[in-house]
Amino acid sequence: MTKKKPPEEHKKPGKASSYSTEIADKICTLMVEEGMDLVAICKRDDMPSRMTVYRWMDEHREFDARIARAREGLADWSAARIAEIAENTTKETAEADRLRVHAHQWRAARLAPRRWGDKVEVKADVEVTSAPSEHLATFLAMAMAPKGQSN
Repeated sequence: MTKKKPPEEHKKPGKASSYSTEIADKICTLMVEEGMDLVAICKRDDMPSRMTVYRWMDEHREFDARIARAREGLADWSAARIAEIAENTTKETAEADRLRVHAHQWRAARLAPRRWGDKVEVKADVEVTSAPSEHLATFLAMAMAPKGQSN
């Protein structure tokens, strides 16, 4: 049985742990322009660990908001990839491309559900079949009575 390495051995030398607007900018740029998620970004030698990024998100509200917006950009990137894949599909690649398209659809829908998720329409008809209880009726009468009047 192998032993787990202590956390300090998992860190790559030179990884940033102090918040930096330059690194924050780079993270957001990689997400929006290159389609990289935080897992992939944080594996790079020049980037902080995911735990550090999540700590930065907790400590810096503006960075947290930028990451949320970058995730929307990442969703848009995935959606744009669908068109590229479709345009380049051949008979030979159709099955693999179908899987790639599905993966990009899933990713976009999870990252930006309002924009790329399934639209759900909820309709409801409500019918009241009994009168309110005495306590509720008394409460409502008191609540709606002008100030200074009570029953």
